[in-house]
Amino acid sequence: MKTKATKVEKASNGSYTLLGTGGICKITNDKFSWVLEVDGKIITFNGGDNADYFAELYTKLGYEIIWDRDKWKDD
Repeated sequence: MKTKATKVEKASNGSYTLLGTGGICKITNDKFSWVLEVDGKIITFNGGDNADYFAELYTKLGYEIIWDRDKWKDD
């Protein structure tokens, strides 16, 4: 796995955390599951709480979050 990071932070426990380079992260509420599209990957998952978690995580990594909470209504 290739990871490109612009910053590295040292945590209080002595470990290092990579901070991402940013980009676009799309989170869509589709008909049967949520869909996360990031870094050329498409990942399906369940639960609005999980969607909020991914949005918070990727925001911290410098990604712009694009939401589509109502796509399931269009189908």
